[in-house]
Amino acid sequence: MTQPSEVLSLISTTSNALMGFAFTSAWTMMFWFLAMEPNGIPITDLHRFTKGAGSAWGAIKSIHKRGSFMISLACILVTVSSIGRGPLMQKVLSVETTDRIIPGSMDLYIRPAVTDGWGGVLIEQGNTSVSRFSDGFAQAVQAFQAKIPIEIPDIEPCEKCNLTVQALGFNARNCTQRRNYYKINERTMHAIIVDEHPRGNTTFFEVAISRTRAYELDDWSVEHPGWEPNSDKEWDFSALNVTILRKESDACEGYTVVHECRLVPAVVEYQLFTDGANVTLASNNWREDKVVKELMYRDSRIDGEKNTIHPLRVFGDELMGGKSQVVVNSAPGAYQQNYNRGLSPYLYARKPEPNSSYPWCHGTFADPFDDIMNAYRELGLRLSILEGAELRKEEARILEAKKNFLLKELGTIKQTNLTYVSTKTRVHYRLHRTELGIAVVVAILGPLATVVLLFWHAHKAMGSGTWKLGRDVSMSPLELANAFFGGSPQYTCTGGMSSTGGSSSGSVTPTSPQSDSSTSSATVNGDRDGYCRPLHHRPADTLADILRGCSSNASADEIVEYIEERAGGGGSDSSKSSSLRKRVPRVQYGVDEQTGRLGFVVQEPMEGFGDGEGVGWRKVSVRPPVKGEEL
Repeated sequence: MTQPSEVLSLISTTSNALMGFAFTSAWTMMFWFLAMEPNGIPITDLHRFTKGAGSAWGAIKSIHKRGSFMISLACILVTVSSIGRGPLMQKVLSVETTDRIIPGSMDLYIRPAVTDGWGGVLIEQGNTSVSRFSDGFAQAVQAFQAKIPIEIPDIEPCEKCNLTVQALGFNARNCTQRRNYYKINERTMHAIIVDEHPRGNTTFFEVAISRTRAYELDDWSVEHPGWEPNSDKEWDFSALNVTILRKESDACEGYTVVHECRLVPAVVEYQLFTDGANVTLASNNWREDKVVKELMYRDSRIDGEKNTIHPLRVFGDELMGGKSQVVVNSAPGAYQQNYNRGLSPYLYARKPEPNSSYPWCHGTFADPFDDIMNAYRELGLRLSILEGAELRKEEARILEAKKNFLLKELGTIKQTNLTYVSTKTRVHYRLHRTELGIAVVVAILGPLATVVLLFWHAHKAMGSGTWKLGRDVSMSPLELANAFFGGSPQYTCTGGMSSTGGSSSGSVTPTSPQSDSSTSSATVNGDRDGYCRPLHHRPADTLADILRGCSSNASADEIVEYIEERAGGGGSDSSKSSSLRKRVPRVQYGVDEQTGRLGFVVQEPMEGFGDGEGVGWRKVSVRPPVKGEEL
């Protein structure tokens, strides 16, 4: 889809191309129009006109020389318009984004409370116990490790939606913190004192996750007044116990911190962000989750019995569990951290502080508790989604078998009327009217300068009701040369050969420009006795006399200075400029009635080149050409 910015760029580029064509055509026609002004135009003005039309810098220099003001101004305006049109047009439009809030609701098959025993099967092997994960639990752990996006099957398409769901989580409670004193001998390192007892080594980092009771007997009695324990141990529900020991200071003497929390399985409200079928937790802060209720997972220790709390413990302990012990070397002066178990000692070990006062006692660790909680949050959400998908299939089988009474056994497998808020981002273009007005003004400077200053001025200067020159014109060197020399006088030749402006059997060679113009003639090659003379002779009919004495390698500006120097002048700058214009030879373009040819006719003051005020001019009969006229 074409963007507005692309259209503006295309308009700007096309406008510049068309403006360049129009301006070139305009100043070319104006050049020839001005050349046909009655009484001619100073030849130096033609130079400054061409220079002023060539570039903005040339236009500035021409204005400084008080020549060709109109074309120079037009050139400057066209340049400003061409340069400024594009950037200003880009500022006319700006891109803005707005968020549109759309509320709605949906139903999701997410099991709020994962079934006790859904996680796996407990297997007793001697004095140890392991778990065989269920297919769903193993799938959730694999997806967690592979960081596969969380996907809710058959979810209604919802782009950028925020909603709240209930899923498996943990309630962190009964958290305690204690400190253990330690002291490392800075010089000998022969012993490490822990709790005032010398030791050869000690632990400065450890993460341990184990099974424990969700309630102590006293706590259960307080929350359930009048209850008395029986043989079924109704209060003996399972939870996870997380213990984190770490050295948080690099000092050789201080305290290790022991942080211990009980994580009780619970139904937790999570804020989710959905983008299509994929969902993510909206926040990385587990403290923002809301605990709905705790779950009563029993701590089964019977071989072959279904169990959920034990697979959860295995997941956390294998993922985050670890230990780092400091061992004293037999040689004094150093100790090392070795006997590390698990990845956590490596992941949470802090780098030594620069310029530490205790370089031999470093070995501090960050707190991994938040990462442990966030890992359980993500796993709990995955488990609730997977069990919900399994139970949905079971529900479909029950309905197909028309055994609706079995649906009650499934419990809550679908959360209905979950409200969500969808955020639709819209991108639109904003029109800035002030910038548009400025851009339009700048954009029309070029056309106005071309049409008004050039075409209109040329039309006025010509003093006629036509916009045509009678033929196509250009600034080709051939056309200029033909114009300046095409109006030369015709020659008549004796000695058996004559020329009337056409070609002859021989070549006509005019006399040298340095010869006396009153006796100028041309000889025909091949007939020494013959000679040619002009039929209509006027002084300085061509540029030869004007440029006599000028260096052949002079630039155009130097030629103009030479002509003005020969013309002379005096007085103040303004009066000098006016005087020069009166003394400078003029040229007039048109059809010479005496020769019948089209070209420039050079006029000089009657008092002679450079003498007097140059008020009087030889009158020549020159008229504008007529379209289609054969000359």
